[in-house]
Amino acid sequence: MIIDGVRQRRRRNPRDELADLRRGRQIWPRLLIASIFLLAIAASHRLGEASRRWILLGIGIYAVMRIAILLASGPSDIPGFSTAAIVAGVFVTLPLMAGVSLLGARRARHTQAGFYARIYLHRLPPEDRDAALALLDETAAARRA
Repeated sequence: MIIDGVRQRRRRNPRDELADLRRGRQIWPRLLIASIFLLAIAASHRLGEASRRWILLGIGIYAVMRIAILLASGPSDIPGFSTAAIVAGVFVTLPLMAGVSLLGARRARHTQAGFYARIYLHRLPPEDRDAALALLDETAAARRA
């Protein structure tokens, strides 16, 4: 089955792959940006204060690994794309990834208290959970008045 997939891949015209890239069939930028944003929020909630540094370090390691894999794989099979152009594409997408990740970290800082409250609330036994929710309702009502 794997060999059939390889044979079918070899039979495909490289220009079709280039056309697919131009149409965005292989990469969905909106989905990728949304995924990075949500992943940054989740990571920032768990990493706390040092989240921005860890996220940027992770993006740097990702970029180094991506470039190393591209250089190790040899020349590009897609006509019109050289390895240098693909490496340049990595550097062009890095600010986008970093920006979206830092926006996610910023959003997480604003929702950090709610994240901690949800975690602590789920750790409480059910009877204490009800008491804590009642206390929160009373506090919220007192603030509104």
